[in-house]
Amino acid sequence: MGVGSTIFAVKPGDGSAREQAASCQKVLGGWANIANEYGVRLINAHMGGCELNHTNAILTSKNKNIFTDTSGMASFNNNVVEYAVKTCGSQNIFFGTDCYSCAFQKGRIVFADISESDKENILFKNALREFPKIIEM
Repeated sequence: MGVGSTIFAVKPGDGSAREQAASCQKVLGGWANIANEYGVRLINAHMGGCELNHTNAILTSKNKNIFTDTSGMASFNNNVVEYAVKTCGSQNIFFGTDCYSCAFQKGRIVFADISESDKENILFKNALREFPKIIEM
């Protein structure tokens, strides 16, 4: 199994939000094309910084194999989790955290204005479905 990784500039060119979003869209779009072409699983981390691009990538998935997670500082923004669930459903969103407080990040899901079923999908059901060997650990 191979692992893909991409690095892109946080503030390319003039550092404008529009240019940053274009850079992010280019990277995510490229990986989404690979995931669609070869049927590999793609997990776009750090939902929120490019939330529109993350959800668009999920929506373009031909094989339901493109995901995002809730890690990253930008996912602290109000309604990012709700926006993602409303746009593409909860089936392709994983709980993730890489910030100073796992509890804070979990709270973004627990207190989100989404159904209990969506919360369960994000917090654990999606991971168990996509990575069944977790149960054996």
